[in-house]
Formats: sequence, structure tokens, C-alpha cells
Amino acid sequence: MRTRPRLRRGVHVGFVFGAVALGLIAVTWGGGAVGAALDQWGKHKVTARVVSVHAHEYPKFLGLRYTTRDGRKILTVMDERHAEDVKKGAEIEVLYDPDDPEEAQRYQRLGSAPVVVAAFAAGAAVLGTAAYRTRGKAAAT
Repeated sequence: MRTRPRLRRGVHVGFVFGAVALGLIAVTWGGGAVGAALDQWGKHKVTARVVSVHAHEYPKFLGLRYTTRDGRKILTVMDERHAEDVKKGAEIEVLYDPDDPEEAQRYQRLGSAPVVVAAFAAGAAVLGTAAYRTRGKAAAT
């Protein structure tokens, strides 16, 4: 014998799926942000001038010229997924390892990542709480 309307079960399932989806987004985005932060850790940031763009091939390449913190002039090539957005002569921020300054990578700003991850995690917590509150109760015997 049913004591609760069927609609409540559908709402419960929706809350569960929403909580799982937002939780997975938070974990995935958070993991990516942590990975990017660890990859950038210990590297020096400088402004590089783009001297060539090879966006017609894959992977795409940028020719870069920059000066390290200790004054060494570096001319190197960096592969770049979004090279078509960069024009010759542009200045971009790159990171380099002081032990191997010819290996450059594009600098990623991670400033808003913790806020976004926290928002998705909070949404997952709210939906998880709603799922718990709308769960079915065992019938008393």
C-alpha cells in the first residue's frame, strides 16, 4: 500500500542524479585545477614575444623569444593547442623551468577555479541533502 505519492520518488531520483552530476563536475574540475597548479609550481613566469605561428599543422607551434630571470636570451618553439588565437608579434605569458629554460609552456590563470569548484560542490551538497530528505521510508510492520 502506497502512503506517499509517486511524484516524490521522481523528485528524489532527480535530486540524486543532480547531486552526482554536480559532484563529478566538482571533482573533475578541481582535479584539473590541482594538476595545472602542480605543473606550474616552481617554474618562472615571463612575457614572451611570438616570433612565428605555425597554426596550419597539428600540433600547432609558436616560435617564442624571451629573456630568463638571469638574463639569458631564449628562442624556442612551443606546441600550443590554440595557436590560431595568437598573432605574430603578440606578447604572451609563459612559464619555464629554470633548469631547462628552452621548454616553455603557456601560463594558466587559476584564480577563479577554487570558487567554481566550491560552487559545484555546494550545489552537490544541497542536492544530496534534498535527495536524503525526499527518500522513501521503510514501511513499519
